[in-house]
Amino acid sequence: MRKIFATIAIVLLSGLLTFAQAPTTAIHLKSGLVLTGELVKLDPTSELVIKISGIETTIKMTDVERIESVTPTPVNEDKPQPSQGTALPGLPKSVSISVGDCAIEMVLIPGTTFSMGFDGDNSRWCKSDPVHPVRLSDFYVSKESLTNELVAALGEPTYNDKKYYKADTWKTAAALVGILSDKTGQPFRLITEAEFEFLSTGSRRNELILDSEGNETDYCLDFFARFPDSKELVENPTGPVSGKYHVVRGFYNGKGTNDFAENLSEYWPYRRANDEFTKARDKRDWRDRLPPVPDEYCIRVVIPASKLDFSLIP
Repeated sequence: MRKIFATIAIVLLSGLLTFAQAPTTAIHLKSGLVLTGELVKLDPTSELVIKISGIETTIKMTDVERIESVTPTPVNEDKPQPSQGTALPGLPKSVSISVGDCAIEMVLIPGTTFSMGFDGDNSRWCKSDPVHPVRLSDFYVSKESLTNELVAALGEPTYNDKKYYKADTWKTAAALVGILSDKTGQPFRLITEAEFEFLSTGSRRNELILDSEGNETDYCLDFFARFPDSKELVENPTGPVSGKYHVVRGFYNGKGTNDFAENLSEYWPYRRANDEFTKARDKRDWRDRLPPVPDEYCIRVVIPASKLDFSLIP
């Protein structure tokens, strides 16, 4: 039995060895995430190590669906500027996905390359540096965050009489998105931090509907970590594969309206935070050492254009 197992390991290793020598490798996880970077170590019987923008991450082989070699794209030393991009031909600009008597309107965001992060004044406070190049593929994003009406249509409880549903934990948000996927047959997921930043700092932000005050903070798919110090172009980043907290990002203009013409400051849209329970909102907590109170955040969902099942849309 040991000899058979060793033979299988050798065959797997010989078939995948070329990826270890490739400058860029795509690791497709069974969860649906795709990680792109340099394959540092590969043990077909247990785990692999991939370096993404200078950070090494260990992944169990039981979580891997397949491994592919990717031809790296040269990056100009000048930082790429935000652009609208060009969507694949034939994609509708928006689609409506029914959930009972409700519907989610999904808006097409064409693939693009942009500079993620902010390295000006207050960048340390924002945790937004260093700036690094990111490429996004075509994706559909919900025009507004999930509403209480839609959550009720899913058969799930709501907790207030306001329009938009707010989850008290990232796990609650992720579970609700899973239920939404099961009900509709569409591969919904939480918005990634890169997708959120592109929308909140680019011209496409005016196409989205925010809450009544013009402010909104959303849960992101990514685990929270400092940005890597690298100029390597990263495609469709989803953050580290593990961590303690997840990213939350917010739209804010300081004027209480949906008009983004004048932001409170140039750096605010780049402010990064995580979903750790905080005492900072209530000074009494600091004095009396009371248990921290969780914040509640909105849920904005995304479907990659390549995964949207158009056959299920009337």
